[in-house]
Amino acid sequence: MPPPKAITAKGAWYPQLDGLNLPGPLTNAMQQVYSLVYSLRDSIPRPPAQSLIVAQADLAMQSANLAPTVLYAVPVNSGGMYRVNFYVVVTRAATTSASIPYGVIGFTDGDLNLSASVGPIGNPSNTANTAGAGNNSGGYADVASFNVKGGLNITYSTANYASTGTTPMQYAAHLRLEYLG
Repeated sequence: MPPPKAITAKGAWYPQLDGLNLPGPLTNAMQQVYSLVYSLRDSIPRPPAQSLIVAQADLAMQSANLAPTVLYAVPVNSGGMYRVNFYVVVTRAATTSASIPYGVIGFTDGDLNLSASVGPIGNPSNTANTAGAGNNSGGYADVASFNVKGGLNITYSTANYASTGTTPMQYAAHLRLEYLG
């Protein structure tokens, strides 16, 4: 098959149509339509790339801070951007008062090759001692993004748990880790 020829209409050259396998012969109107569609192709919104949940943890009946625990062992070739959702919710109120813990994520920074952490994830001073109260109150987000070096671990923990009274406050923690690329 011979290489395609430049398509012209009334002496005008439509370079954006070069190399396309178009039905021929094209009328001037058809050439203009093809040209317009082709020139708009990059301005048409596309659905966002899908993130991939690579790890999750669901912990119930917690009544102390969580020590650093491995959430995900990052494969050597999978360094890059990650996003974590770290939701903490009170499941049993304390007798007197309590502080809802916030989340902390530990990792090795992909650019600096240094140990780093993201936190607080959630409200660092939330003293709502009510079942159903969460760490995302007061305008604090329970989501964080970070750049991770491949081949090392991502950990999670909580901080700021406090409870007074005979019955200690209990909470549940729910984490989802997404690989963004």
